[in-house]
Amino acid sequence: MNTFERLREKITKESHAYGYTLTVWASGALLLTGGFEITHLKILTYVLGAVFGFFLLAFIAFQKLLAEIEPTDNKLVVVSMVHLLAAIGTVYISHILTLFFSGYLGFFIIGVNATFTFNILLLVEDLFSEFLLYLESRMVKLFSKK
Repeated sequence: MNTFERLREKITKESHAYGYTLTVWASGALLLTGGFEITHLKILTYVLGAVFGFFLLAFIAFQKLLAEIEPTDNKLVVVSMVHLLAAIGTVYISHILTLFFSGYLGFFIIGVNATFTFNILLLVEDLFSEFLLYLESRMVKLFSKK
């Protein structure tokens, strides 16, 4: 395996985790630096919100919580790995939420947002990247006919 193959393998495996880490860290940083009174219970409320966001996503995706799933090999379009929309968009929404919510409710809602919105925006990025891939294939066919 050459260096470029190793790099491709590594960033493909780490792509979603890095975007989610940036999102959770930055959303939490907004709470820590936003002038809110920070307590250990509020931090736990933020984490509870993030876990609840996963709960919502799992329930929406599987329609039940006790389901056996088979892992699938998903294809990944390179441009969707950047997470420009998912990471930055979710953190921006967290910022907006800090303007309207505070206290335990604010910490919970921003925690939910960090998980739920990030994953929904990942779907949008995936759809957009698939659309770009489709456009590219159409352009190749259009210009290769000459």
